[in-house]
Amino acid sequence: MSNDNPLLAETGLPRFSAIRAEHVVPAIDAILTDYRTAIDALTADDAGRDFERVMLVQERLEQRLAHAWAPVSHLHAVADTPALREAYMAAQEKITDFSSALGQNRALYAAVKAVSDQAGDDLPPAYRAALDHALRDFRLSGVALEDPARSRFRAIANELSRLSTDFANAVLDATDVWQHHVTDERDLVGIPASGRAVLRQYARERKMDGYLITLQQPSVQAVLTYADNRKLREKVYWAYQTRASDQGPHAGKYDNSARLEKIMALRHEAAQLLGFDNAAE
Repeated sequence: MSNDNPLLAETGLPRFSAIRAEHVVPAIDAILTDYRTAIDALTADDAGRDFERVMLVQERLEQRLAHAWAPVSHLHAVADTPALREAYMAAQEKITDFSSALGQNRALYAAVKAVSDQAGDDLPPAYRAALDHALRDFRLSGVALEDPARSRFRAIANELSRLSTDFANAVLDATDVWQHHVTDERDLVGIPASGRAVLRQYARERKMDGYLITLQQPSVQAVLTYADNRKLREKVYWAYQTRASDQGPHAGKYDNSARLEKIMALRHEAAQLLGFDNAAE
């Protein structure tokens, strides 16, 4: 399977051109299965309570997951398609559910705490910091909670992940839909040749003449940094800063306001379940 799925290659740089939507979920499933098996073995080994066999094992497992997931996240952000979005959301849900369960794994918490307690102050500062941060993260994941608060905390984490993905998708859609066609090159005075070439390429890709300004970063940066035309800069700035909101050229169409309210409410509830007054605390 690893020979056919570029996301399962554990060495080298990501082969972005080879990654397809259909690779995403099988790769994440395979990696999470191996991850669970390794964590079960780690927690079952009562004698292996040292930094190498507890902390570094987890680091390697997390790095393998990140090595596969990072290119998927990048492609979702810069080359989104309906198929990739569907695969991304399905895999994101699996990763979130796995991470939530891992953060509440009391056997794993006990293993990390044993390493911390046994080592005392006889560890290099970086090792001590890694242990302290890991124990903190367990507490902030609700490892000490009892049901129903424990289950509710996990449900909140999963809902926050879904909302965050929906939020990002709305921003992507709002970014992609806006464009401004320029046929008079005098409107682009000040923009260097390299910037105008990007705008010309955007137009060609859509079979237009002249230039096309979009809300993609190369376009926004070229206009806001160099364009002499103040009205053009204002137009692009306003469209960019009001993406996925109740304002701007597509006011309300991709509006994230309700998601923001829900995210804030869920973060507040989660914080209170952990004994904090609010999410900021």
